[in-house]
Amino acid sequence: MRHLAIICAVLLTCLTSIQGQKFHFGMSAAVTASQMDGDALSGFNKIGYQAAIVGGYPINEAHWIVVELQNSAFGSNKRNEDVGVSLEADLNSVNVLLAYSFRFGDSWDGVRKFRFMIGPKFNSILKASGPNINDEVVKSSFWAGQATFSYMPGEAFMIDLSYTHAFQNILSEDVLEADSLVPYYLGLGLTYYIFK
Repeated sequence: MRHLAIICAVLLTCLTSIQGQKFHFGMSAAVTASQMDGDALSGFNKIGYQAAIVGGYPINEAHWIVVELQNSAFGSNKRNEDVGVSLEADLNSVNVLLAYSFRFGDSWDGVRKFRFMIGPKFNSILKASGPNINDEVVKSSFWAGQATFSYMPGEAFMIDLSYTHAFQNILSEDVLEADSLVPYYLGLGLTYYIFK
């Protein structure tokens, strides 16, 4: 966790040194619904959350660079009746997202009402638990991607719909009937930027 905090701090420092008066900080929070490929279950049945400290640097009105330091809770919430075992999992991770953001849809007052954001996310697992899932069978970190579509009622306030998908198997060894678990989740939340 310390390494991720340092990475995020370095990225934020680099961006602020480019042109500090343009750099904006904020926060976001979302409710997530997650699932994992490999557990033979379907549906987004694990409710969790994602909270973040957000930094944004506007290259111009439409194009931004965004850095987020996130904490996420996700997993899988149902028993696999087909194989008679439980692959339920509760995962908590700290993440660093580096993304490109495009704002579009000019309104009468000049505010771009929509945002699309996409980028890679490095995840470090803080805790893994479940009937057959624990810290020993799960990798300590993994890479994922996040895409977000936002509606902006105001200049600094956004309503976000996001999708995160891991790029790799997070298991370090096989677990019962599963030799691979790849998490993915939807998030619905709010972002607020503090504009200078």
